[in-house]
Parts: sequence; C-alpha cells; structure tokens
Amino acid sequence: MTLATHPKLTALSEQRLILPLSRTWEQFKALDSLLEYTRSVRLSYLDGYVEIRTLSPEHEIIKYLMAGMLG
Repeated sequence: MTLATHPKLTALSEQRLILPLSRTWEQFKALDSLLEYTRSVRLSYLDGYVEIRTLSPEHEIIKYLMAGMLG
C-alpha cells in the first residue's frame, strides 16, 4: 500500500485593513457597491467595523481550481 503525499499548505499573502471609525450598515453597503466589480477585494462588516481584504493571485488560482473540482 502506498501513501499519497500532499504538499504542505502555506498561508497566502493578503493585505488587511480595518477602518478605524465605526460605520453604519448603509455606509458599508455603499462602499460594497463601489467595489462590486473588484474581484480582488473582499469586505466584511461586524458591529460597525469594516474590514477590507485584498486577495493574492495565488488565492484566486486556488479558488478557481477548487470550484472546478467541486462542481
């Protein structure tokens, strides 16, 4: 019996920025609509704070490959 070895997973580079001032949900949605077609930027909202994340090209490649494998 042969065991398959898998490459070790490593963290991908990305940038994160949390806006220092509390925002309303309406302000978050307005910012989200401005970035709607920017594939490399993701927004999160929690308790008035907005986190902006930029994704690395490696992340996009892995996401594309996984989507192809899953369906």
